[in-house]
Amino acid sequence: MAIGYPDRVIARDVTVVVDRGEKVAIVGDNGQGKTTLLRTLAGDLAPISGQVRRSHGVEISYYAQHVYQSLHPKDTVRSHLERVAAKDVMRQDVLDMAGALLFKGDDVEKPVGVLSGGERARLCLAGLLLAKKPVLVLDEPTNHLDFETVEALGAALAKFSGTVVFVSHDRTFVNMAATQIVEVHAGRVRVVPGAYADYVLDLQTRTRQASSPKKADQGKGAVDAAAAHAARNKRKNAEKALRAIEARMATANADRATMLAEIERDPTTVRHDLYERLGRTEKDLAALEQEWLEQTAKIEALNG
Repeated sequence: MAIGYPDRVIARDVTVVVDRGEKVAIVGDNGQGKTTLLRTLAGDLAPISGQVRRSHGVEISYYAQHVYQSLHPKDTVRSHLERVAAKDVMRQDVLDMAGALLFKGDDVEKPVGVLSGGERARLCLAGLLLAKKPVLVLDEPTNHLDFETVEALGAALAKFSGTVVFVSHDRTFVNMAATQIVEVHAGRVRVVPGAYADYVLDLQTRTRQASSPKKADQGKGAVDAAAAHAARNKRKNAEKALRAIEARMATANADRATMLAEIERDPTTVRHDLYERLGRTEKDLAALEQEWLEQTAKIEALNG
């Protein structure tokens, strides 16, 4: 199919097969069309041409970033979950799901009207899981969530027996939840073989190859020496900056690995200070990854 809007096609020749039970992460740079593809698969946006085919009886639960605005403010956490849960869900299952997404003890009796944005997002996600529809389509489900909640959601989705298709910029969440990677880039959609780590490695390789200096076309004549010297200096400085970003990424990754190992050694103890440090490190890594992409794009532009 082709996806997009009446005045603009985002991607053509889209062919993606999602098998039952897959956890599919849609990835790519901002503005490439990840949410457009997600909305099309969810049925929220009609394709420009072609069609989305679903197996018989497939129902979809769709989580968009504004979905929590539809919650009833007079509901409590428990009453909302009981209302949206599938008919065969027992009360204990509701309480277990609430606890899995960090609504514990008296929290289940909190009115929706007093919940924070992050708590409302968690409540909506818990409700989608309890609805037990065979397909979940999630647009940035980790927005407004702290690191501990992201881990809880990733663990809940890993146990979910149905199919999940999602967009997320959170590297930890994608690593935890995804079994299949689909990339949207430059008007094309492709299924990426391997895990998310393989995709990141492939992306870095492609970016490096694109940013390598191109041989000058000898048929175009000599280039002004001063301009060429200035261009070389710009490239050299840009590449130096890229190496500095990569060094900071290596340090942050090492810190992250140390903290995760500490959590694994004593998983029963809740260390809020450690989770906060880990959350900050994750945010730093995401920002550094964006810096890395921007810097490699700058080098590519300098190379012509």
